Parts: sequence; structure tokens; C-alpha cells
Amino acid sequence: FITTCNKHFRFALMFGATEAISTQGLERYFWNENVCRSLPWQAWGEDKWMTVCLQNLGVAPVFDGGFVSDNQCYGVACRNHQH
Repeated sequence: FITTCNKHFRFALMFGATEAISTQGLERYFWNENVCRSLPWQAWGEDKWMTVCLQNLGVAPVFDGGFVSDNQCYGVACRNHQH
């Protein structure tokens, strides 16, 4: 899975408008869904929950801070037409 924001948290998260998870990561989730549902997710957004879930299942993240450009993490310069 791709983490996109490491600005506001102790570790990088999938965050913002797009969340990408490999087929293998999704399969591991579906085979072990009960592990993820036992996490204290009630106060978390779905992006933090899925990040922590996949990490607990041993799915390794790949960080890409340029994958998503929105105001949720780093902000965006809307007048910059290079992105």
C-alpha cells in the first residue's frame, strides 16, 4: 500500500483523496479481517485504521509524498500547472 502523508502523525499514513492497496495487501486483509476489526478504530479515520491494520498484518508500506496533492496533508498550489 502507498502512504502519502507523514506530516501530522508519528508514522506515514494513507491520507487524502486516494488510497492505493496492492492485491496481495487486500487479500491479506480479507483473510485476517478480524484482526483489523479488533483495533481501537472508533476514534480514527478510515485512512489511519487501514494503515495500522495493514501494518499489523505485515503488509509493508511504500511512501510517496507526491502521489496525492490536496489540502489534507501538505497543501496544494492550485495555480501551479506543473502538477
